[in-house]
Amino acid sequence: MFTLFKNKNLINLENFESSYILNIKSYTYLNKDKEPLIIERKSKIKLKQIIEGSRIINTYFLTETEENSNDENFNKFFKKLSFLSFITEELKIERSLKGQIRTLLNIDQIEKKWKNWKEKKLYEFLPILKDQENFVTSFEKGLLYLKDNIKNELAYILLFPEIYQFKDYISTAREFTSLYIFDSCLIKGAEIKYKFYISDILQKEFSPKINIHLKSEITNKQELTILLKSLENKYNGITDYKFFEDLFYNIDKSTGKITYAKLELTENISEGHEYKYLIDLYPLETSINSETEKIYKTYKGKDFTLNEWEKLEQKQFDDFVNNKLINKDQDLFNNEK
Repeated sequence: MFTLFKNKNLINLENFESSYILNIKSYTYLNKDKEPLIIERKSKIKLKQIIEGSRIINTYFLTETEENSNDENFNKFFKKLSFLSFITEELKIERSLKGQIRTLLNIDQIEKKWKNWKEKKLYEFLPILKDQENFVTSFEKGLLYLKDNIKNELAYILLFPEIYQFKDYISTAREFTSLYIFDSCLIKGAEIKYKFYISDILQKEFSPKINIHLKSEITNKQELTILLKSLENKYNGITDYKFFEDLFYNIDKSTGKITYAKLELTENISEGHEYKYLIDLYPLETSINSETEKIYKTYKGKDFTLNEWEKLEQKQFDDFVNNKLINKDQDLFNNEK
């Protein structure tokens, strides 16, 4: 049974602090006869939210991370640069009450860490001057991206959803988030501009949680069509180009805290020429102790501990996601259905 109250806010916002496991995996297929390049990253993070008047202040803190690939060259690269993650381990982000990312508040702190490392550790890391110059140029471009374009980073799209302006019913006229930009991983120089809209809302009666499914809609289709047409000879089958991005959330509707979340992005030119990016976000497991072993909730005549209840909610959320993926429309030019 579903409960929908017209014009009621989808989610309320309160202060909270929570720890998560963030799993990221990407697959790049460039040849149907070869194995894809796979890159994985598993991180432990802490998120803190504070509501200050007309703004949300979110603090992201990376406590642990590990990267690996099926390509040994990438593994060597990850190992070589892993210690640099401390430079951006803490991000303090300002958002609007709609959830839009406005700015990065602690860029000065990040730049100070980088400057200190550059002065004291760079020579030890790269003794050759030319290598130092190339590395510094590349890394500082990344810092500029972090400052000016943090909104378009896929992990932050998932972690900081722009959904608080929506109501808890789906309007006949679509309502959209602000614009996002994705730099194509398959077509050099191509930009996909898109917005999200709510496709489905699942809210069980008396439940403190809400499930939300958002789909992407491309806004620069005409521009992309012209570009793809000009590249037909370079990429065989490029007229079959597809792009879609889906977000799935299970959220505490009284605070805005994410309980579970998934992001799935696919870019496809033709068979064997595809890019996939997947993110899963889970709360860090709470160890069973005297508190979690107590009866947390009774549901349909059955008693649940906190751990058991969280597992049940996870299963319900996975069922919700899988059901939506069965009939997913993957066509770039027909994803408005």
